[in-house]
Amino acid sequence: MAVRVVIAGCGFGGLEAAHNLKRMLKDRVEITAIDRDERFEYVPGLPGLASGRKGERDVTIPYVGLFNRIRSRFVNSEIKSIDRKGRTVITAKGEIPYDYLIVSLGSDPAYYGIKGAKENSLGFRSVADANALRDHIVEAFGSQRGVPPDSIDRAALRIVVVGGGLSGVELITELKTLADDTCKREGLPRNRCDLVLIDHGPILHPSFDQEVGEFVEQYFSKCGIRLQHGHAVTEVRKGEVLLDDGTAIRAETVVWCAGIMPSGVVCGMGGGCVNPKYGLMLNSYLQVVDDPNVFSIGDCSYSKIFEAAPILTALRATEQAEYVSANLFYEVTGRRDKMVVYEPRRFPTLISLCRGMGILEFGGFWSKGRVQWWMKRATQSIYMARFRHNLGFLEYVDELFIDLIESWYSMRMRRR
Repeated sequence: MAVRVVIAGCGFGGLEAAHNLKRMLKDRVEITAIDRDERFEYVPGLPGLASGRKGERDVTIPYVGLFNRIRSRFVNSEIKSIDRKGRTVITAKGEIPYDYLIVSLGSDPAYYGIKGAKENSLGFRSVADANALRDHIVEAFGSQRGVPPDSIDRAALRIVVVGGGLSGVELITELKTLADDTCKREGLPRNRCDLVLIDHGPILHPSFDQEVGEFVEQYFSKCGIRLQHGHAVTEVRKGEVLLDDGTAIRAETVVWCAGIMPSGVVCGMGGGCVNPKYGLMLNSYLQVVDDPNVFSIGDCSYSKIFEAAPILTALRATEQAEYVSANLFYEVTGRRDKMVVYEPRRFPTLISLCRGMGILEFGGFWSKGRVQWWMKRATQSIYMARFRHNLGFLEYVDELFIDLIESWYSMRMRRR
């Protein structure tokens, strides 16, 4: 009888785990994947969708086709809760039993108790969010069409992004493209448009080299993007953001990219395995600490090991999926002594900025230019093509691409 594996959440990690397990165990495993969405959404591509540079087809793949190709079942439903004692996932469409569970539910936005943040800002975590943001900006700018330059409402043409991490930085660069295009189309003066990026700390993650953050700040200044970092948001009102130094920024468009927290389903799993801040607590094999039948992937979980590579990216989730697949394979085949301890690699990070500028950061070294900008887009295209067309060889192309970058930087490090 086939082992029943349920994958709760079909993001990067869940999708990778499903493909790996089916390839490794074939008919010995019966995979059921559950997700509330009907299609996979390539989250790193959402800024391009918001700016209009990409279409929905460029960043989405229907789940039904993906799982049909690997002869697995897909259930499009909201997950209500997980009953670990009964080994059952409770969905809006009924209960789904499992022998092993892989939790890959991602995260929810973190508002940190800031008054009005959730109610008066736009989210940015899905295709629907990206489309809504683009439409909102176009409508706000369009409201000033035909208004004399001196009478234009500056707040209508001001876009504020809260959160200076990778998502916030890449989003505001794409929104600059959208703002420029919309101003040209509507006949609005570009100098009346204002883009503001707010963060209480330095731009980008502290693990990045300081020079990278400094370059981004300088580049944004040249591009006309205003930075407000070192000050925390204390309140978000309708059309206004308040900072801890008393500054009030009027803006028709406020986007929240300021952090994440575990999903409600994960927090509701209870027991001693859940940390309210980080999610499911895992052992070195990426199993939940008090339940070896439950594995977890991505930013809905935490282990001390993760601190070696603190940046949570899609690449990190796919790496964890490889370890989960291998360890689950050894569990199912009765070779637990072969299980592999998770050791996170330091992956190169690619950042896309406006005007064809990109940054490549790896191992304390970084470089910038159009080639790096192209590499960012190439990795996205390879990933989507690999799953959209079930082209297995692209998995090796993807890995080779990363290995080439790592080899290049290793040579630079030796020379220094």
